[in-house]
Amino acid sequence: MLKPLLAVSLLALPFAAAPAQAPSAQWTVAGGEQGCAVHTPSGDGMVVSILAGPGQEALLFLIQNRAWSSLQDGGSYDIAVEFDDAGPWQLKAVAKTEIDQDGPGLMFAVPPGQKSGSDFITEFVQAAGMKIDGQGQRMGSLQIGSGRSAMTALAQCIGRVFARQPATEEPKGIGGAPAITI
Repeated sequence: MLKPLLAVSLLALPFAAAPAQAPSAQWTVAGGEQGCAVHTPSGDGMVVSILAGPGQEALLFLIQNRAWSSLQDGGSYDIAVEFDDAGPWQLKAVAKTEIDQDGPGLMFAVPPGQKSGSDFITEFVQAAGMKIDGQGQRMGSLQIGSGRSAMTALAQCIGRVFARQPATEEPKGIGGAPAITI
């Protein structure tokens, strides 16, 4: 199930152009039996996490911000995600309000086994920045300068999950799971 996800993610990475120069985002990767996640915060309260797990056909992107207190849990939201100035991706996201200390967020699925998902991931790994708009307004933006490193670490973590090896050596991470910083 997730093996096509891993294969597509790995295949997309080597052929993507070098990412634009930008301040490097610091990504954390965590993993265990339930799956893997990469996570990076911005200086203005926005956080992006990408999650993958066994049996999932899509990567889950979770964008959080403590300032988004008006989100309705379980509500559906039309958002536009744009990497650098490549043009916006029109997406349907689901609001999650009780997640963690990073605040409420919007979650959407990206299926890398489909062309649109593969194209989204390719833009992500090439981009220096990410902007999120909703209801015609800018909801936030952040630097993702090492999106390629984040996706590579996520793919390696998924590979370790399939091989039933420990994901990392360090004792802290997302939700208390082991983590490393890349």
